[in-house]
Amino acid sequence: MQAKIKDTVIVGGGAAGMFCALRLAKQGRGVTLLEKNRQLGKKLLITGKGRCNISNYCEVSELIANTPVNGKFMTNAFYHFDAFQTVYYFNDLGLETKVERGNRVFPKSDSARQVVDILQQAAIKNGVKLEQQHVKKIKKIADKFAIDCDDGSRYLCKNLVLATGGKSYPGTGSSGDGYQFATDLGHHITKLVPSLVPIVASKFSDNQTAVTDLQGLALKNCEIKIYDKRSKVVYQDFGELLFTHFGLSGPIILSASSHLRQLDNHLLKIDLKPALSEQKLDERILREIAAAPRKKVENILKNLLPRKLIPVICDLANLSADKQIG
Repeated sequence: MQAKIKDTVIVGGGAAGMFCALRLAKQGRGVTLLEKNRQLGKKLLITGKGRCNISNYCEVSELIANTPVNGKFMTNAFYHFDAFQTVYYFNDLGLETKVERGNRVFPKSDSARQVVDILQQAAIKNGVKLEQQHVKKIKKIADKFAIDCDDGSRYLCKNLVLATGGKSYPGTGSSGDGYQFATDLGHHITKLVPSLVPIVASKFSDNQTAVTDLQGLALKNCEIKIYDKRSKVVYQDFGELLFTHFGLSGPIILSASSHLRQLDNHLLKIDLKPALSEQKLDERILREIAAAPRKKVENILKNLLPRKLIPVICDLANLSADKQIG
């Protein structure tokens, strides 16, 4: 099969690949985008629970401060294209956005699909050639890159961009192919470590009650704090978390995971009522007891906690759920 001669080839049609293709096409480059999945942006579609958290509407210094593990590495990139420029760029493409709690930017439609569609349509409009191809091998031949695909076709190009993603989610295409391509081209790959991952937790501290008893329970408006072995708070966040069959997940847990991996020993505390001090919470419970002393413990707790959490709290507090609260 005769090789296809191209100016610029981008391998990977995720967020980075589409964005790069569009930027280069607008500069007059002839761009071909190769993606092994049938659809572009497969991983982008599941970000932000399908809503797509585009950016955080804040200054570069704040972006860097909130980038765990070597945030300074991103300094140059952020100053060349900051959060405000990112939002403006998407607005200019026709995507309406909104800013929510924590300065998080989302599409006004709450649809990650709309983000993918807008990027794809803009790329096509600006002349980007989209082709479904599973790249198997890349090598350098003289002054060109030879890209071999699993259907036997070959692409030759002067400029190559690897935008294959990491090794985070093979089901979406991020299976680590790019690391091998980069290695074959002479690059050195540092040790891979996970980031933005769920946390495995077997049981609550000093108690046999399993965290997994709460599988499927989602909590909103709770706070977490992570302590190191010196009892120093190394991370805290506020928002949503989810109990799973192996431990904890959800937005604030994923953000916390990068900090956990750097600790030899750690403790994660969940505050279910961060808006209330212990004194205020105690006063509230006492008022409810005084108002209905014959109610069962579990019925009083229904006003404070999700139903699934009540038996676990009773177990941790060594209380009988059907005992009269008074």
